[in-house]
Amino acid sequence: VTPRPLYPADGRKLPDCHSQPMELRDRLQKELGQFPLFSFWGPNTNISATQWIADAAKKVDEWYNPTLNLIYLPHLDYGLQRHGIDFEKIGKDLQEIDQVAEDLITYFEKQGAEVLLLSEYGITNVNQPIHINRILRSAGWIQVKDELGLETLDAGTSQAFAVADHQVAHVHIQNEAIFEQVKSLLRNTPGIEKVLDKNDQVEF
Repeated sequence: VTPRPLYPADGRKLPDCHSQPMELRDRLQKELGQFPLFSFWGPNTNISATQWIADAAKKVDEWYNPTLNLIYLPHLDYGLQRHGIDFEKIGKDLQEIDQVAEDLITYFEKQGAEVLLLSEYGITNVNQPIHINRILRSAGWIQVKDELGLETLDAGTSQAFAVADHQVAHVHIQNEAIFEQVKSLLRNTPGIEKVLDKNDQVEF
């Protein structure tokens, strides 16, 4: 079971989820209500999406009795990425997820399951971000579009742009003529540890 919005032809984005087997989606939403997609990620994140997932996990166990049940509770993701390790700001989130986790662990231990609790990743505070797209823009390789007075990246017409995820970034170069220039610029940027092209990646 995974979050997946509906996109009707009129342009709306509607909360929904996807499942395999397909009928599980309908059964869960009939039992628990519509999956609260807009509480799952973004500025409106709250415990309701995580609670829905936890309740769905218990229902799946009750209905199917699987030998393995993998449950992802997303509640800390947004707050930690927004605030870092600031307990004054994430304290409420920690208490909320603790209650959901306690309830799930108690439920599964009563079923005789072996519970393994782990973190998908660790988040630490940073003080030296490297804004790769700003660097590429200063070299003239980024194209931006004005949208309602705000700039957005136009990846399709940019000669080079980066997609960053925490400590790693994939740099897509559409203009092969600037390949070596991009590599050189990034290799000489303080704070970037490694720049690996496809050959370097194989060796690394």
